[in-house]
This record gives sequence, structure tokens and C-alpha cells, in this order.
Amino acid sequence: MNKSKSWILLIIGVALGLGVFALSKLCVPPYHAAGKASVENGRIEGRVTTADHRPLAEVVIVITATTSREGIRDIAPITNEAGEFSFPDLPPGEYTLQASRPGFQTQKRNVTVVADKTAKVEFVLPKN
Repeated sequence: MNKSKSWILLIIGVALGLGVFALSKLCVPPYHAAGKASVENGRIEGRVTTADHRPLAEVVIVITATTSREGIRDIAPITNEAGEFSFPDLPPGEYTLQASRPGFQTQKRNVTVVADKTAKVEFVLPKN
């Protein structure tokens, strides 16, 4: 077989493989919905303040799933100027949140996420 025919066969093979892959993604339901009704997610919203109730910005909030949930491991947003943070679209389950910022005491909270609900969390971080 000459080189041009080899390249054409290679291109056709890759195209067919990509087509089958794309088709499989359209036909197979997402992992979390396989075998049961679609699971609705919940969210966590919260606020961090100082001991004198002022918003505390730039606090790192680390979330870890305490129940076995795939894909939720140590996600860390930072609070905004109002001291607010959120974790949208979380599968129902148990989570641990940790709030930390240099110069302030680190705190943890356990939170339960329920489908179609918003769990509210408040942290008050005293200075070290």
C-alpha cells in the first residue's frame, strides 16, 4: 500500500472513531442518572465575618465530601469583599467546610446538602 492510501485509511479510521465516541455520549445517560431518576443537586452559601461582625474577604473555604461522592475533593473558593462564598450544584450528601485566613483562627463546619435546597453556613473568625 502506498503512503497516500495509508494516510487516507488513517484519517477515515480516526473520523469513524470520533463519530462513534460522539454518538455514545449522546445515547448514554450521565453517570449519576444511570439506572435511576435524575438526581437534583443542592448548594451551599455562606458568609464569613470577624468577631466584631465585619465581612472578611479573602478567606479560603475548602469543601470536602465526607460521604463518598465522586469529584468533590477539596474545592477552594475565596470569599468576596462582602465575606460571601457559594458552592452551587453539589450532589446531596455530607460535606465538611473549612474557613482559613492568615491572622485568624481556622474553623470547620459540617453541612448537609439536600436536593433543590440551599444550605446556609456562617463562620465568625476571631483573630489569632
